[in-house]
Amino acid sequence: MRKLTCLQVIFVVLIFSAAFVSSAQEDVPTPVLGDGWSLEKRCLTEPTLPPENWKFDGTLLYRHRFGIGGLNADWETTRVLVFTNVARPGHDLFSGSLSPNLRWLAVAEGDRQCATPSCQSVQTDVVALHLFDLMSDNPRAAHYTLEWDFWYISDRSFYDAPAITWIDNEHFLYPLSSAQNQVVNPFTGEISTWNGFANLERHLWLSPDLSRSFESGYDESDYYLRLYNVETDQEIAIFSPREFELLETRDMWAPNSSKFVTQFWTGRRFYQLRIYDRDGNYIDNIMNIPTYAGLYGEPYIEWSPDSRFLAIRWAQTASETYFLDNYTVYIVDLQEKRIRDLCLSDSIYFTWSPDSKYLALQISEGDLTILDREGQNWYALQRLNIYPFAWRAE
Repeated sequence: MRKLTCLQVIFVVLIFSAAFVSSAQEDVPTPVLGDGWSLEKRCLTEPTLPPENWKFDGTLLYRHRFGIGGLNADWETTRVLVFTNVARPGHDLFSGSLSPNLRWLAVAEGDRQCATPSCQSVQTDVVALHLFDLMSDNPRAAHYTLEWDFWYISDRSFYDAPAITWIDNEHFLYPLSSAQNQVVNPFTGEISTWNGFANLERHLWLSPDLSRSFESGYDESDYYLRLYNVETDQEIAIFSPREFELLETRDMWAPNSSKFVTQFWTGRRFYQLRIYDRDGNYIDNIMNIPTYAGLYGEPYIEWSPDSRFLAIRWAQTASETYFLDNYTVYIVDLQEKRIRDLCLSDSIYFTWSPDSKYLALQISEGDLTILDREGQNWYALQRLNIYPFAWRAE
């Protein structure tokens, strides 16, 4: 039998590998738009300097290692707005939440420890609530503290204490026990019992107007998610979590509470990015997404303040192994049913302007940029290593 040379063996292996990869890629599902949707590529190249008389309105908020910083067009450089390193030794700060006017930051302080030998459940002991003023002239003294006594056990998929939920700019919700929610005025220390549902631990993903919530639970056959009318305490709709994957609390509900976005598992290697109304009625499917791609990054999705647009950071690939290597940013117009692909593979963080006309984007090379929602004008502000998470109107 004739032996193959090393060169011939390598050649055969390469031919076989190429054929295998080609066959595998043909089997890889690709995104499919929903009925009536269109996609337009607005691939951005390099940001330019803004025109001489142009400036952005409001203040961009970003996190840094000691607290919260801000950038305003009228300032010469960035500023530290508050120092949040107030936790006592051995404690952490978590569950941070901004007030509706983006002036106040409320956080819980406590200690986490394993509640079971395998550490599948985690106990969080909350000892204090802190409030920080992001518009104070003194970033070190702009803070109120309320002593608190509450412990909370969660599984590792909810590795945190219950979220602080603002009712208005002067009051927020927080549990004092597993069956009693408190309305807290952090400025006066006044505490009263909320008349809504009893168990804030089970009720997740509250709508911004506090009129709707999802309750997670388990019956004799399966896990469930129930959509509730908070005012009447009535169940509106029920979903299976295996089909119905809700996004993060902040990203799921539209700001006007009229609808929410979720990923729906079709059972055919696709998620559908769906829109539902506030009562759980299906409205539209934006696109089908391969299950191994999905939504990736932080934030995954962000609603514009006027509830018309979505900004989405989405991983694209033909490989289940390397799906993190290539992702893009989409701007979705729900009114016109149009999707703009910005081809921004190195965009890390983004947030909408208060008037819903611009996105602030931080790209991996360090440029802080501002882009109009049509994808026409892209301006570089400063070469700063900051990651904006909110944009406050002044």
